[in-house]
Order: sequence, then structure tokens, then C-alpha cells
Amino acid sequence: MRVTTVILLPILATAVCSAATTVDGHTTLYVSFDEGPEPDYCAGDWRVAVNGGVATTDGRIGQAIAPGPGQRLTYNADGKVNPAAGTVEMWLLWDEETAAAENVNLFMFVTGNNNYVRVNKISATRLGMAFNGGPADDLQWQRVDVDPSAWTTGRWHHIAGTWDGPEIALYVDGELVDRAAQDHGLTETPAELVVGPGPVTIDELRLSTVARPPADLGFHAAEDGADAVVWLTSLEPAAMQQSVGQVGLDAQTAIDDRELPLVIGRRAYARGVALRAPGYVEFEIPQGYERVIGSYGVSPFGPEGARADLLFTLEGNPLRTCSNLSADGDAMPLELGLRSGTLRIEARPAGERSGAVAIVGDLMALQAGAPVPPSFSREMEPDELALQQMRARVAEFTFELPDAPKGYVVYQGHPVDTIDPALEPLGERFPAALEMRAAPGEYEATQLVICAATDLPQVFVSATDLVGYDSTIPREEIALQLVRRVLQRKLYHMSRAPQNYDVTSRFLFPMRNFWLPEGNLKEIYVLVHVPADAAPGEYTCTLRISAEGHEPTEIPLTVEVLPIELVQPREKRYGMYYRIASVVDDPAQLHAEFADMAAHGCTMVKGHAAIKFAQQEDGTITWDFDDIRAMLDAGREHGFFGEITVYDNLPRLAALMGYEGLDEEGVGEPVSQQEDLLNVARRCFAELKQLEAEYEDFEFLLTHMDEVFGRGRMPAYLDYAEVIRRTSDFRIYITMHMTPGRWEDYMEQSDPWIDVRCINGHSLESWLQAGHDWQQLARMLDEAGDDGWIYHNMRGAFFAPEWNRFINGYFMWLSPLEVHVPWMYYSFGGSPFDDTDAEQYDFGYAFPSPEDPTQLLSTLHWEAFREGYDDMRYITTLERTIERAREAGVDVTDAEAWLAQVASMMPQLPEDIQGIDLESPYSVAAARSFSGADWDALRAQTADHIIHLQEQMGG
Repeated sequence: MRVTTVILLPILATAVCSAATTVDGHTTLYVSFDEGPEPDYCAGDWRVAVNGGVATTDGRIGQAIAPGPGQRLTYNADGKVNPAAGTVEMWLLWDEETAAAENVNLFMFVTGNNNYVRVNKISATRLGMAFNGGPADDLQWQRVDVDPSAWTTGRWHHIAGTWDGPEIALYVDGELVDRAAQDHGLTETPAELVVGPGPVTIDELRLSTVARPPADLGFHAAEDGADAVVWLTSLEPAAMQQSVGQVGLDAQTAIDDRELPLVIGRRAYARGVALRAPGYVEFEIPQGYERVIGSYGVSPFGPEGARADLLFTLEGNPLRTCSNLSADGDAMPLELGLRSGTLRIEARPAGERSGAVAIVGDLMALQAGAPVPPSFSREMEPDELALQQMRARVAEFTFELPDAPKGYVVYQGHPVDTIDPALEPLGERFPAALEMRAAPGEYEATQLVICAATDLPQVFVSATDLVGYDSTIPREEIALQLVRRVLQRKLYHMSRAPQNYDVTSRFLFPMRNFWLPEGNLKEIYVLVHVPADAAPGEYTCTLRISAEGHEPTEIPLTVEVLPIELVQPREKRYGMYYRIASVVDDPAQLHAEFADMAAHGCTMVKGHAAIKFAQQEDGTITWDFDDIRAMLDAGREHGFFGEITVYDNLPRLAALMGYEGLDEEGVGEPVSQQEDLLNVARRCFAELKQLEAEYEDFEFLLTHMDEVFGRGRMPAYLDYAEVIRRTSDFRIYITMHMTPGRWEDYMEQSDPWIDVRCINGHSLESWLQAGHDWQQLARMLDEAGDDGWIYHNMRGAFFAPEWNRFINGYFMWLSPLEVHVPWMYYSFGGSPFDDTDAEQYDFGYAFPSPEDPTQLLSTLHWEAFREGYDDMRYITTLERTIERAREAGVDVTDAEAWLAQVASMMPQLPEDIQGIDLESPYSVAAARSFSGADWDALRAQTADHIIHLQEQMGG
């Protein structure tokens, strides 16, 4: 929920919650939205997934939530829905957008057998609740409605829907407006509760396990008066401090300030404090409260074996001491009689080892006679508990650290070399100096690893300007970033079971003060951007590691700026799968993402930009190219060129015109034989051709389906491809696999309809391993007259950053492939920085910052993607320099021999990969053969040959 800052959350009370909505024993979910989408109270799991960046706005009381089209909130339904009876209620702002919208979803849940409750607006005159009950073979639908067409915009209305068995009712502003009844009620519970998509503005959402009468609805809740119960973490602490890290408010803070649940034993609490011993927090108890209650214990996410004492004092006077607490114990009840004043809660180490995390959950103050609210807590499943323990320990190392008089040891590292926390890093300890070489305009990186021998309360890494002989590269061109280690699923389709995760170093966050507990490591990524106009020569700066209470470490960094102008390869290109629709209405974020892709070597996107077909009331089919134009404008501004994919959206066109097309077996009425559809497609594609002519640097490739082979899509794909052939001269793009023994028949069927093959990279490596090589692939593509592309997806934790460097560089150089366009720039569920918080696997190379979506947070994979692109730039620059030198009569023997040697150093196909029983054996073989320093050495020698030839030509 929240960790590092104090946020005034709404007050939860037995009779009054935020003075608006009753929370009682029948309440299973209440959300005020005053601090976002997280529940103020709920049963079961309180986590929420946000789809589409839902905003808060002024509410009826405090703040409200305002999901727009395509935006929604998804709550876990665990323990929240009673099929026999229930009430869902909320305040709705009747504004112009909601009034004008045809379809708006306020709240819904659907079960596995299609029982559902939907509170929605389905027309200008129907706002209400739809209810589908009964067993799967005898479902009964009914609905209750109100006509809102005469409502005045700008006013709030209380909407409540109830069910009691099969009887349903709708209340508006506390008055019954409609009721209905059939034979069947709900027969099962859902997995999720959904708010949105809008446009809609909602406040004070509550779900109950009874069909409430009007007097119990939130419309009638008191709006003033004192709160009988107050969460202490709703009050701003008077003071708080820990020796290491920050006091956790409503969540435990772990390394990298990541949020962990407040857990004692197996019970997780939504509200309370977490104190890492030694530490304390103080609250001012207001007048009128006479006791504080809660549950206390020690978190299982602290250092193993550490214990704590927990002390409670009021105005310095002892109230209670709880001694020698350990993570092995269950939660114990807390009740303190007190008067107003300063309550101090303090955790102290019990024994020699510090770091135990004391938890006080459900921490609240009560007035005289106030009943105790239901506990805002839940039992954690063993797998979930194990995952959180793993998250807490992702940065721990187990090797024996050498003497560390500074309190820490620094090792030299490399961005593409993985760390084994059981083995001491091979890099130099406290390196005397760091060196790198880069051409003007290039980004180049190095890495350090800090290992803590004791608790380090505050660490900061800084850099000075890079100073050369007669010029300076300013400090602003040096990005110091903190590498975040996380859990990542081994394969994208795996469930969130602990055994399905590995620990990976993945995300890059901007430098800030950070804390590092004893026995943990932190990787520091140092990225230098050499300005395009930087003069050749050596530049030196100082990296300074400052740890509070310890001697700093200063390490010189020398950057040699090379006298090389790197060329941009046009015959080898790079891009990203990219969903433009999610940002097309936010130009600032759109251009920030295109700029980021361009800075990492991308010159195209597979942009999911589609022709948007619509059918008017008279049946006329219309279309627009708005998303396509936005993609092209952004691409042109940022230097993109060449082929770019456009979704033809023919399946949508067919559906609008009433054609189902062919099924998986090829049975049905072919769309390609419908003259009316062909006429529409012909006119649309003619206009699309005109649009293409406006953008001379681009060629449109049409596509309508991904991953066609082996998924029952082939008949429909070919049918739509024939529509394109009959109505335009656009070339056709296909994504496909080459898994040996499974793709040949599909290829034979589809080859006449394909112009650009984008091959799944993992399947291509399996095909190479089966006895093939690049020459065979080149002949195959040439004979078919097709271009060869590749999408090598980061399917799981096994896909190391180093693979991206190899694939973009030497893999692409040696192959006949023209474009590498992997899935995906970003696609994630929940937080992109936590792969354990949603069933959807978090794909991504860079992610919008939660604080500012125009700031992209990179990954080691993304930086390695750019390093591979730069490897290709060096190779291409050398090849073109050889051509010029040969024309100038300069001997190029050594340079040509070097390129041949580099090719011979790569894994030879197929023999060098046939014995590797792992996915992507070609990439595996390369990673086994080369370290990060080896890749740098290859580039350095390539650069030396470029420089030598330039000198021979007098340059």
C-alpha cells in the first residue's frame, strides 16, 4: 500500500468511515479513492491491478476515481462476494462524458459459469444492474434500470444494486427505483471485481454480503461527527527513524525500498507499522481516545534468526514491553489503556544481531465504548509467503566477504555478466581505475558491485565532469543508475509458484541515496554518453562512493573518445513490438518513447497501429488512419525509415459486414470471395496508398494476425491475404515459427501469400541446431523472394542481457536476416517492477516511470540491446571503411582477415550448438564463449582497424 512517505489515508470506523460509508461486519470491500485505488478496508486480498493509468479527481468527499475508455481497476474477489445475497453501491458523478457515452461500466464481476453482476449504462435511458444467475445449463438474465436522461450534469448520485437469492433491486439516492425476480440466484463466486472502463467518475465504492435495506445504504451515512476509531497510520507520525532503511507505514520496506506486506506468522495486515530494529515511530493520540489496540510480532522477511524487543511508551512513561520476539511466533494481541499524548513504539535488537522487523498490525485508537472493527488482514497461502520471502532476499550474497575496513567491498563488474551470489565476483576489488572506449554520439557502460560487510544506512555514488586535454564532457552526460534485482519467472507462461522464479538483475533506477543491509549487494551501472561533437582524446572523471560513517572510495574513470564516425546500418535494422494505442492520446509520452527507442538503435516499430473500420447507422463502412498517422509522424521525427507494419484489420471489416469467414478447418464462406467487401477494401487500400506516398521514407507492410503456424489460424490468414492480393499491391508480413518438423507444411501453404517472414528467434535457433546454417536460410529466402526478419523474445528469466548483445550484433551480422524486432517494448500486469503481483508476465525493455511516464526506466536487457546495435555499427563502419580504402589503393588485408577471424570465433553452425540441450542453443553457445570483457575486446580491435585504415587514407 504505502511505504516511504506519509499519506493521509481515510479513516476507517465501525459506524463511520471517512464520515461517508458504513463499514461493518457485512462489509467486504470499501474504497474511498482518496489516495488512489487501494481499498480502505476489504476481506481477503487487498491488492489492485490498474489498467491504463486510471486518474483520481475531485470526489464527492475527498477524491474519486475516473477510469476512461479502456481503463479499469481489478480487485481480487477473494472472500468478498456472497452468492446468496449482496449489495454493491457507489457514488456516481453524472457528467457530460458519462451522459453522452453509449456504454459505461461502473462495476462488474463474472464467474466461471457466466453468473454475473454488472452495474452499467447501456443506453441514454438505461442505467442499472444486469444479473445473470443459475447453473451453466439454465442461466437466467434479468435487469433493473433507471432512466437518467433527465438528470442534471455535475451532480452526484448514489447507485446501489442488491441481490437476495434471485430477487434484485436498484436504489438511486436511497430510494427504490426498480426491482425484478426470477428463479435462480448466483451459484458461484468470481475471481475478480472490475471498476470501469469509463468514461465514469466513481466515489465511495462498497460491497456487502447482505442485501441492505435503504436505511443501511451509504447514501444515508453520516457526513460529520467524530470518528470512533482511527487508524494510527492515518495520522502523520510525529517522528520516526530507523538506523537502516525507513519505517514502514502500512507495508514493510525492504532493500530498494520495495514494498512487502506486514506479516506476522502467516497473517498479512493491510494497516500498521513495520520497525526494523533499532527504530521507532511516534504518533500524537488525539483527545477523546482511551485505548490503542492491534496485533504484534516479528516479520518473517527480516534477517534469519534476528529477534526484537518492542516497547510502548506514552509521554515517556512505559506502557508495555514485549521481549525477545522472533519470526517463529504468531501474532499476539495488543491493548494499551491511555490518554491523549505522544505514543512511541520502539523496536530494539534482542541479542547481538540487529535487523529484526517488528510488526504492529491493525494499529488503531478507539474512543470509549467503540466496538472493534473487523481485522483488516488475511491469511497468506504458503506459496505467496515464500515468494515474499524470496523478494526480501534477492540481493543477499552467501560467499565469505574479505576484510572490509570501509564497511563494504567494491568489485569491478560488467553489465552483461551475471552475478552468482554464492561466489565472490571475479572483478578487481576496489579497482584502481576504470576504462572505456567510445565513439562520438555513442553510449558506453561499465559497472561496479558494492557488497556490504555491515549495515550501511546511507550510500551515494557521484561523478565529476569528464575532463580532457582542452575540452570537457559535463557530468550530466554520466548516468549513474541503481540496478534492481528482482524475481522473474523462468518462462512467461508459468504460474506464480515459488519454484517458477529466478533472481535476475534487471531494472535501472536513477541514482539516489540508498541503504544497504549487511550481507546484501548493490550493482551500480555507469552509463556515459559521448556527445556527438566531442573531440577525440582521453577524458577522466572520478567516481566517488560515499557510505555514511565510513571512508569513501574514489575510482578514476577514463573514457577514450575515438576518432571514428560510426555509420548507421540500413541493411540491418532494429525495432520493437509496440502498442501505440495506449499512448496515442498523450503526445508527450508517445514522443518520449519513440526518442528512447531511437536512442537504443531502433528505426522502426511493429506498432499495432491499425486501420479503424466503423459502420454508420445507414450501413456505410468508414475508416480512419489516425493511429497509423500518429505512428508515422513520431517515427519520422525520430529518424525511423524503411518497412513498417500496418494492421489491415480485415477481420474487423468482415465482422462489421456480417461475414464470419473460415474456421480452423477452412470451413465457411471465404471473405476473399465477397465482392462488396473487396470493394470496400479496394477503396480503403487506395487511400492507404496515398498516405504511404506522404511518407516517402516508409513502406507499409500489411498484416492481420500474429503467430499463424499451428494455432488454427492458417485458413483465415490466407483468406485475408487473398483479399490484400486482390485489392492492392501492398506486401504482406507474417510472424511464424520454424520449429523443425512442424513448420514445413504451413510454409508450403502460406509461401505464395508472404513477402516478409518474421521468424520466432527461439524456433530459428532450434532449426539451426537441427543441422542447418545461415547459407541455407539465405537460399530459402532468395528462392521464395522473401525478406527475413526475426523476433527473439525475452520469454523468461533464462534470457540473459548478454543474449541481446549477441543477437543484435554478431548474430545479425552473420545471418541473412534484415530486421530484429522483438516482443515487446513493454507489456505488463500490475507493477512492471514486480513479476509476482499479477498473473500476467511482465515483458519489457523500458517502462514509464510511475512518477513521470515521459521518463523511461531502462533495463539491462535494453542497454545490452543497444550494445549489440553498436557492435553492428562498428562492424558496418569497418566494412565500409574497407570499401573506401580499397578504392583508395590502401592495403585492406589485415582488416579483412580480422572480420574473417571474428566470424570464425563465433559458434559454428550447426556443429557447435548440436550438443546443447537448452532453448536458444546458438545464443547459449555464444554466452558461454564470451564474457563482457571479451565482447568489448572484439569491438576495440574492430575500432583499431577502422582507425588504422583511416590513417592510411590520410584521415
